Amino acid sequence: ANPETSAYSFFETLVTHLNLRGNAYAEIQRNTAGNPVALWNLDPRKSEPVRLGVNGDLAYKTSDGELPGQTRIIAAKDMLHVVLFSWDGIQGVSPIAMLRQTLGLAIGQQKFSARMLKNNAVPALALVTDAKVKPEDKTKIRADWEALQTGGSQGRVAVLDAGLTIEKLGLSAEDSELLASRSFSRSEIAAAFRVPASMVGDLTRLSNSNHEQQALSF
Repeated sequence: ANPETSAYSFFETLVTHLNLRGNAYAEIQRNTAGNPVALWNLDPRKSEPVRLGVNGDLAYKTSDGELPGQTRIIAAKDMLHVVLFSWDGIQGVSPIAMLRQTLGLAIGQQKFSARMLKNNAVPALALVTDAKVKPEDKTKIRADWEALQTGGSQGRVAVLDAGLTIEKLGLSAEDSELLASRSFSRSEIAAAFRVPASMVGDLTRLSNSNHEQQALSF
């Protein structure tokens, strides 16, 4: 693309700008004869289309590569501008802005999961009785329960005596639909970028047959 950028890096940068900002800009460098000799990526955060003069001719204003507070104008013929999707066909709309609520939900779910795993001090079950139990007896009852109901013995039938009952405390990740909601957010974000959900790790509806069709379609 230019003396400093390979073709692969140029297109990779172009697509990154397009997917994150909805606009990708590349300035066309020309020689004295007016022929293109190089393409230079411009930061979409510092570049935008503008209208000039009485006729409102399209041009581009950028501060990329300029001193702080300074900008320069690039003629439309010297700019390669790729738009992802747009309201007016000229200025692209950022997918991140369009997905701010979905992305915010996904970030919130990730933070909630981390806090739940790190700070959750609520046991899943409690053995409840009306009788007064000595501390040493509590320790023995707890040890007996853990020995009989955890590890390789998980899921065995429990037999309680001395008036003990089981009380469930808190909500599991499944009960709060945390896992399902995180999967839904991931699928929504993938769909916005036109990528099959299976390519971002959502394998819930994947089979050998539809995986091949999704790959071919993509």
